[in-house]
Amino acid sequence: MIRALSTKDNQTDQTKENKMKSYHNRIHINPDIMLGKPVIKRKRIPVELIVRKIGEGALTEDLLDAYPTITKEDIQAAVLYAADNLANEVDIFLETGI
Repeated sequence: MIRALSTKDNQTDQTKENKMKSYHNRIHINPDIMLGKPVIKRKRIPVELIVRKIGEGALTEDLLDAYPTITKEDIQAAVLYAADNLANEVDIFLETGI
């Protein structure tokens, strides 16, 4: 069955695509800041910290309370950045002969 995309579906897809691209404006990498780790732009809060806290069960509200300088969009950008990096990661498995 083939389904034609309605204008609403197309707008939703464009909104999702725009959100995915938006992390480029919010995530910053500079060797002189936090040893080059990706951080929330102008905040010096590492993406790794945000993702780790979420993995430990923190909610968006918890992160906003703990780090009042960041926004919900910063948190979303950190998660999208991490997901994109994992999606492009390649694992190489080597046989050791043991």
